[in-house]
Amino acid sequence: RKVIKKVGAEMLADPELGPEFLLPLKMQGVQDIQDSAIVLRCKFTAKPNKPTYLQRQALKRIYAALTQAGVPFA
Repeated sequence: RKVIKKVGAEMLADPELGPEFLLPLKMQGVQDIQDSAIVLRCKFTAKPNKPTYLQRQALKRIYAALTQAGVPFA
């Protein structure tokens, strides 16, 4: 949760991305537990201009941050 919260704060502070957010990126919790994976659910609220761009940026940054934190991926 801390890693994803940090990514959300960094995105809000970004001069290009920050103004597009209405509500910050948050982790909602575990959506599913599978044989080799735990699926997390995250959400944010954005202006209608670039929601898919923000989603791609969030996923890219979350993946990088979790990798850097030593979280293994399936």
